[in-house]
Amino acid sequence: MMLLIGQSISLIPDKTAVWQFLIFMAVMVILTIFVFRPTLKILEKRREQTADLSNRADQLIADAIKMDKEYTDEMEVAKKEGAATEQELIRQGEEEARAVITNARNEAQQTMLNWRGQLKTEGAETQQRLQHNIDEFAQMIINKILGRGSH
Repeated sequence: MMLLIGQSISLIPDKTAVWQFLIFMAVMVILTIFVFRPTLKILEKRREQTADLSNRADQLIADAIKMDKEYTDEMEVAKKEGAATEQELIRQGEEEARAVITNARNEAQQTMLNWRGQLKTEGAETQQRLQHNIDEFAQMIINKILGRGSH
């Protein structure tokens, strides 16, 4: 419908307005029942799930931080224990080395004393043999010089 100049516009609703209003209300009821309420329920469930997941993530982060701190603390204790054990092993090794060196020195001194005793004994025996043989050697030398040798 086209308005011509000079025609007036009526703002009073006519009989189709009631039908339009009833159709609008029916559409609104149908949309509310089948679209808006299910959509709102879905949105509410998503909101709840998002909140639950967010809370769970916060809890996991808190647990991870706690576990990291416990791990760090345990590593510190282990490092200290390891350093103490290392120092103890070094100390024990040094003590054992000193004991081995002391035993080796004692054994070396004992061996030297034994050798000295043996050398003295052998020297005395050799000296006795030489003393005993000196007379024979002297007689042989005299015989050679005088030409009385027994060849």
